[in-house]
Amino acid sequence: MKLYTHVIEELVNDLKEKLSLLFDTTKPYALLDFPDHQNVGDSAIWLGEVKLLEQLTKRAPSYVCTYKNFDAKEFEENVKEGPIFLHGGGNFGDIWPWYQDFRESILKKYPDRLIIQLPQTLGFSSQDKVDRCAKVIAQHKNFILMTRDSVSYDLAKENFQCKVLMAPDSALCLGPLEKQGKTKHNVLVLSRTDKEKGSFDFNELTSIDDHINADWITEPSNFKSVTKLRSAIEALATFSLSRSSRRFIFYQNLANGRLDRGVKLLSSCNVVVTDRLHAHILSTLLGLPNISIDNNYGKIKNFIKAWTSECNIVHQAKTPSEVLSIVRNRA
Repeated sequence: MKLYTHVIEELVNDLKEKLSLLFDTTKPYALLDFPDHQNVGDSAIWLGEVKLLEQLTKRAPSYVCTYKNFDAKEFEENVKEGPIFLHGGGNFGDIWPWYQDFRESILKKYPDRLIIQLPQTLGFSSQDKVDRCAKVIAQHKNFILMTRDSVSYDLAKENFQCKVLMAPDSALCLGPLEKQGKTKHNVLVLSRTDKEKGSFDFNELTSIDDHINADWITEPSNFKSVTKLRSAIEALATFSLSRSSRRFIFYQNLANGRLDRGVKLLSSCNVVVTDRLHAHILSTLLGLPNISIDNNYGKIKNFIKAWTSECNIVHQAKTPSEVLSIVRNRA
């Protein structure tokens, strides 16, 4: 087993090396599909992507947007010939179709531009949906797809006519994190409440001593309005007056606020039990022992197998009894 810091360093270097070979780092670039929702994991990915790209290019993205507010004119004015990066994560496929629809619309609209899909897990409910995506990719001349695990890689290689690479998740580029706040409980059970939830019965973990149950998909009702005001003040103070630069500041502050909320929650306990991939990743970045349970289509299991299984603080469990055994042995 390896120390978690060594694992993180190796994975960040791997991603940085692979990505640096794919594009001209001297040109402006766009980073599309900002995750404007409350899930902490996607904010961690976004911030890792920005940090990685800024390290490689020595500049911030020249255009950013969500899947809802893409403006072709503004994009083309700000990024006349540089690459387009698509936000990574776990929404490549038809599980979360609106993100896939946006992705495919960009591929159709810019068939000659270099478009790089940052590391994603692929998930399709049928071969027909795979074939539809394959047709869009086949019509594009310069698309590169980065996948987060070997199952996604194999699916892409078998079905898509594009360059396919396997690379770790961009959130790892945040590097080792400092815990925030005081430890309040022994175990945090952080479980999904959405359609990726698997069959694991978290109710059978009630016997764990000194534990709390939570998810991380809610935030204060005034969070966005307060962040918007603070971002406007920051933009004025730094003379960041263009639409794109003001939007980038706002997105960064949203993502940082959501990441902080997640880090504080994880830091409040000694051990994390979770079926969320980024609770596993952020726990590892914090140096917290974590026990992962798979989601409903193998995303976490496949990621750990590819990248973090050798880490000394990472554990996996399939049943409540296995979770309880690991928790007892760490006591």
